[in-house]
Amino acid sequence: MEKHILYSDLDGTLIIGDEQSLTISKVNQSAIKKWVEQGNYFSIATGRTLLQVKKIVKDLIPLNAPLVLANGAVVYDLDKNKIIYQDKLAKKSIKELLSVLKSRNDMILILADPTRYYAILPKDTSQAPIIYFDCETTEYEKIKKLSFIKAIAFVNENSADEIKEIITSLPSAKGINVIPSSKNLIEIVNKEVNKGQAIKIAIHKMQLSYGKLYAIGDYYNDLEMLRIADVSAAPGNAHPNVKIEVDHVVSNHDEDAVAHFIAKIMKAA
Repeated sequence: MEKHILYSDLDGTLIIGDEQSLTISKVNQSAIKKWVEQGNYFSIATGRTLLQVKKIVKDLIPLNAPLVLANGAVVYDLDKNKIIYQDKLAKKSIKELLSVLKSRNDMILILADPTRYYAILPKDTSQAPIIYFDCETTEYEKIKKLSFIKAIAFVNENSADEIKEIITSLPSAKGINVIPSSKNLIEIVNKEVNKGQAIKIAIHKMQLSYGKLYAIGDYYNDLEMLRIADVSAAPGNAHPNVKIEVDHVVSNHDEDAVAHFIAKIMKAA
């Protein structure tokens, strides 16, 4: 029987709950298990780090294809517990983002390595957003010798467009990819990094033999993944600009969107 691959985004697509109690619905768990039991591949493509994914997913669902992390900057082989691909963010880009941070009090700069986040705060935090996920607050001087695969401008929703415009006008902007992943997160990775490219790398490196590639996601950082899929879907809560690019719009993420997409796939098979 022909095997197929399904990659799902996490936030706004597969998981439910608040940051302290994120989980996967029983209906989605059951559908994913059935998908894998029928000989198919399932994995996750997310902006999150490895530790975050492991904490959320635990043993709730089977993952039998490489994880795509940090919006495509990292590909991780779960079987061998090792990174099989990563694209490190240039130091020049980080320094320019730090210069933006110094000029504002409504932004936090977050730097990510494959496993954790480091938050660098502005001097005046009176208008800075409140961090709602695990970060180690530090100063750049203490971590500048580390390598990072992604930066995040964590902003207030009302200043997101302005800060994105500033970042895209930086001297290093030609070498970076600036992608909003939610209303207050602007993610910065190297130019060719995206979830779609990382999935291609994962398939190539693991020599996966498959029939069709399926993908489901809800926001701008999912677009490249959705575009390379043979069949794509978005949950009902997805951004309107994402919905118009996919083959199917299914139920909302908190109404078992992934399970509904799997049901459509199986019905069409």
